Amino acid sequence: MEDESIKDLKIEKFKLVASAREIFDKAQKDDKGVLNQEQTNSTNKMFDRIKAINASVKLKEQMNEIEKIDVQAVLKDHPATTKNKDIDFMVKALKVGSEQVLNSMQVDSDETGGFLTMPQQISKKLLIEIEKIVHIRKYATVHSTNSINGLGYISVDDGFDEPDWTGEISNVKESKDFKLGKRELGSHPLSKLVKVSRDLIAADGFDIVSYVMRQLAYKFGQAEEKAYILGTGAAQPLGILTQSKMGVSADRWISGGNTATLVKFDNLKRVKQAVHPNFRKNGRWLLHSDVVLALALIKDSNGQYIWQSAVKDGEHDRLLNSPILESEFMPKTFTSGLAIGVFADLSQYHIHDYKKNEFQVLRELYAPQGKTGFISRKRTDGMPLEEKAFAVMKLA
Repeated sequence: MEDESIKDLKIEKFKLVASAREIFDKAQKDDKGVLNQEQTNSTNKMFDRIKAINASVKLKEQMNEIEKIDVQAVLKDHPATTKNKDIDFMVKALKVGSEQVLNSMQVDSDETGGFLTMPQQISKKLLIEIEKIVHIRKYATVHSTNSINGLGYISVDDGFDEPDWTGEISNVKESKDFKLGKRELGSHPLSKLVKVSRDLIAADGFDIVSYVMRQLAYKFGQAEEKAYILGTGAAQPLGILTQSKMGVSADRWISGGNTATLVKFDNLKRVKQAVHPNFRKNGRWLLHSDVVLALALIKDSNGQYIWQSAVKDGEHDRLLNSPILESEFMPKTFTSGLAIGVFADLSQYHIHDYKKNEFQVLRELYAPQGKTGFISRKRTDGMPLEEKAFAVMKLA
């Protein structure tokens, strides 16, 4: 069931947008769309409040998700000895450090850095929690393997021809050559540091493992979502907004119908229609919250607003009847020639995760601060596979 405070904020946002629309409609009727000073001041206050609500809702939803981590629950289907071993392993590492654990327990280790392999069930839970935070990961195609080198070349430049209808004894035409893509879906290291008070670690009854997992999930989630959108593809994921023949090329950036500073209804239709019909039915908008607010005031050719607010539990706001995902890493500056949004079937974004996450405990480095450092390292990569599933909204 949805947090009542989140539901109340969404209802307030819906009412504010409705009020802003009334002001714009009145100005359109009385003054040809020109707001007077009083109307401008009123709408600015509404927009500021809506932005604050968006930020608050996102934070509350993220915190609700990551606070659901319960390592013991994840291990409930496993024998008690396994459960205790995994939990004890993590707790001991935090309390006494990596070197002591390495000397006293049989665990895998990184030969070059003293990293320990995170217990499999805890590692799996970390990935689950990251998925709850990262929009793209929720809907992407995720490959989890034991290959540290990744999956290799999985994209297709020239697919097979369409099949031919043939008679029972007719010859079958040969297909054109099948060519692999130019970019490998690899496995790039991503490391994050969490510092924890030693008093907290020593406190009886404090679930230190869950606390550290929550902090890591949030930090990894932020870094991954940014890379899936803006990553260069060099030693990191290839982002959706990075123009590349190995991902989403410049041909998929659509500006028709827009001005240099405004998104128009015609452009939104063109962007959505640019996605191949096979992918369009599963399409989602990926937008910054500030851009969503601007689009909430756009009407279609029949004078109807094209943005619909979500109030029900688990639903997203919708634009042209497709769900909206909001990300702080999407562009929000209305500047000529720049991207301002994406419509895509995100299942065509492929992610590779190397299953073995590693960690290292640094007790001495942060001892003067009364803290213990906990570094976790995971390997991942991502890239758009079929660019016909992606269309980028661009300003003229």
